[in-house]
Amino acid sequence: MNKNLEIAVLSLLLALSLIFQHLYYSNRNSTENSLKTDTVTVIKTDTVTITKPVIQYRYITQVITDTLYNTDSIKVPVRIPIESKTYQDSTYRAVISGYRASLDTIQIYPIHTITTITNTKQKRFNIGIQAGVGYGCFNKKPDIYWGFGVSYRLY
Repeated sequence: MNKNLEIAVLSLLLALSLIFQHLYYSNRNSTENSLKTDTVTVIKTDTVTITKPVIQYRYITQVITDTLYNTDSIKVPVRIPIESKTYQDSTYRAVISGYRASLDTIQIYPIHTITTITNTKQKRFNIGIQAGVGYGCFNKKPDIYWGFGVSYRLY
């Protein structure tokens, strides 16, 4: 082998070694580009069961007169107040009203949001199998390359 060629190859290897060493140490000091953030949001709906709700508001909306029969089959007019009740909590709101009570409206608020943020460190240097086309140093013509190699991720 030619002495000038040996010096050129060794100089090239030394330069590549210094470049990779510089890139490796500069990569270790900067961590802001090497973190990959992945955010996953899950919205979950639960079933809410209220066993004894607490009355929040209670008021009489109107008074009606109805006829009731007593034991002697005598009609007796009775004044019946019509109430409206509101049951409320941080998870629900229900309005009940009427002579024979019925549910007017119900609103339920049981939404839970779970957000998971995952930071994973990405590698800048990778070692693996590579293939490609390049210009040969020894045969002085384009040639096919395959083998093991080192790659560096820029961003």
